[in-house]
Amino acid sequence: MLVALIAGALFPLGFAPLDWWPVTLLAVSTLFWLTTDAPPRIAARMGFAFGLGMFGVGISWVAVSIHDFGHAPWWLAAFLTLLFVMILAAFIALMTWVDARLLARLPGLSRALLWPLLWLATELFRTHFLTNFPWLYLGYSQFEGLFAGLFPLLGIFGVTLLGALFCTLLVYGLGSAGKSRGVTLAGLLVLIVVGFGLGRVDWGRQPVAAEVSVALVQANVDQNEKWQRSAFTGIVDRYRALSEPYWGYDYIIWSEAAIPARFDQIGFLADAWRRRGREAGTTLISGFPVFEPDTDTWYASLISLGVTEHRYDKQELVPFGEYVPLQSVLRGMIEFFDLPMSSFTRGEATQKIFTTDKLKLTPAICYEIAFPGLVLDLARQGFEGAAGEGGPGATARPNVIVTVSNDAWFGASWGPLQHFQMVRTRALELGMPVLRATNNGITAILDRHGRVEKRLPQFERGVLASRQRLESAQTPYARYGFAGVWMLAVLLMAGALIGWRRHR
Repeated sequence: MLVALIAGALFPLGFAPLDWWPVTLLAVSTLFWLTTDAPPRIAARMGFAFGLGMFGVGISWVAVSIHDFGHAPWWLAAFLTLLFVMILAAFIALMTWVDARLLARLPGLSRALLWPLLWLATELFRTHFLTNFPWLYLGYSQFEGLFAGLFPLLGIFGVTLLGALFCTLLVYGLGSAGKSRGVTLAGLLVLIVVGFGLGRVDWGRQPVAAEVSVALVQANVDQNEKWQRSAFTGIVDRYRALSEPYWGYDYIIWSEAAIPARFDQIGFLADAWRRRGREAGTTLISGFPVFEPDTDTWYASLISLGVTEHRYDKQELVPFGEYVPLQSVLRGMIEFFDLPMSSFTRGEATQKIFTTDKLKLTPAICYEIAFPGLVLDLARQGFEGAAGEGGPGATARPNVIVTVSNDAWFGASWGPLQHFQMVRTRALELGMPVLRATNNGITAILDRHGRVEKRLPQFERGVLASRQRLESAQTPYARYGFAGVWMLAVLLMAGALIGWRRHR
């Protein structure tokens, strides 16, 4: 139990900001080794201990939001965070119980091939069941690691599978003897060669590029003051002053919910920005809370004004921040459960991307960038019809991810850095550059390989202005989606079946 707890605590060290990716692989290998031959009940306990360490270290920054902005005392913030960690750890416990109950009956190699599928299923299960929390996917630890070159081919889920497979084959190979050890270690060598070799491949098709000018505004508004009525004028003036020199650029981008008011309440300001944008040839893009009185619904939206007019409503909402699960029970308990703008409605799944005269903009509002399937679906709209616009390298417009965020909720913790790592991963997967504007960081421009071209320091006020060539290229993952993951899963199941039949 103690070893499992320590291994789980080491797991997040492979993620940003440390990026010690071999440590994460070692941690997963340790869990697989610990639960080998363990009875289901014991395996579940060790899985729970691993989950406590994994999420206790990896998402401890949740307590910052509860304490600093929910104004709960530290003991209560720690208790609520621990409760959340225990819920997430229960998913790991369920995984190890299923492994010990079902997979342990299989021969060693068959179990080693199926266990990665069980790990991936657990990640997906906790993402879409109860918690809606897609954090700490194993694959993210490989952004600077062994399997980074496979993101454009297989996406995050494929990299997660291969990372877990590396761990199980390592343990099985070291624990076996004779021919089995030789075959398994040869498989590991193949994974290593493939991982490093494919890292040198540019998977994108012929790039599509455009010269654009952008100004990303980082206003650095104090989250404790933002929704106070007395702060409204000062915030508007701050954005006005920071943006003033950049009217005439192609795009000015503000952060999520930059102006602390409903969009319908600031019609006079919106009209002024709209006129200014049309006169200057600029598209202003910003996040706004939108209220529709006819249906009594709130939306967290991304709206463009000026040359291009568009609205996109956020589809993936932050638990407790933008909606409150079990709100009939939790509302009013502490201030954290009554944060401003915590009653939003999900946007429709049929929404379109922003199409402008120079770029096709795939929107992602804050938390949404952590959902690979959602961003993939939106990005595919941008690649459709490219040939009809003249084909790659001609008049086709490049596809760019525009994401706005406000990570001020998490202070100087690891949370914003982990979030930024997800943004970089989406760029690498899809072969799309990223324009990211935030309230207090990390505001940055990424190329289509997920590399940081320019960025602003965190917790500082400023504008990231650039006139540059943005280049996108359609990767196999962007073209075929999760087909590669399904093929890999079928191969693992086929290999496990062959191993089982030979064992019989």
